[in-house]
Amino acid sequence: MRRALAAFIVSAVLLVGATPPPRVEPLECNLGGIVQLSVHSGDASWSGTGFAVAQGILTNAHVVGDSDAVILVFPTWPVARAFLSRPLAIDAAADLALLELPIDLPITALAPTAYVPLGTNVRIVGFPMDVKDSPSMTRGIVSKTWDNDTGVTRVLTDAAVNPGNSGSPILANDCTALGIVNARVLGSYGMGLGIGADTLHAFLER
Repeated sequence: MRRALAAFIVSAVLLVGATPPPRVEPLECNLGGIVQLSVHSGDASWSGTGFAVAQGILTNAHVVGDSDAVILVFPTWPVARAFLSRPLAIDAAADLALLELPIDLPITALAPTAYVPLGTNVRIVGFPMDVKDSPSMTRGIVSKTWDNDTGVTRVLTDAAVNPGNSGSPILANDCTALGIVNARVLGSYGMGLGIGADTLHAFLER
């Protein structure tokens, strides 16, 4: 009994003296330019995410697929609305697509580069699992950044990614996009892969 009590006291002292986890500041960004995409091709339909940049709506090529029209869905803007858009540019190799922006939306600025210190805090904001009311947010860190064999900058993050998150921005604390989600790491617990801002800049400048 005395040993158990002593162990409890030691544990309590250690907990009191432990360094608290680092505080994660709330993300104070205008997320109004992050939209749900509803895509239809023949009898098939699927959804994804996109976000407004100066040139249009940025998303993934695999989200657009072979469709020549995409519906931008705004569940709460200021009431449920939907607008028709069309692809302006597609790079299937980099898995990027740019859609026409039919209305004025808040713009998400791209970070100069995705090469930030490992452990940098990030948030992923999008419409996973066909979320209907408003975008969801997950948070994590940048686990790795590298260029693949085709020169595409890749970003690995432990922020949770689910179907429907394709096209979601990977946001830094200053609200700039370090990249765009395009895949979930198979066999992991929701880890995500993205295309880095370096490649996004190159795509938009063509």
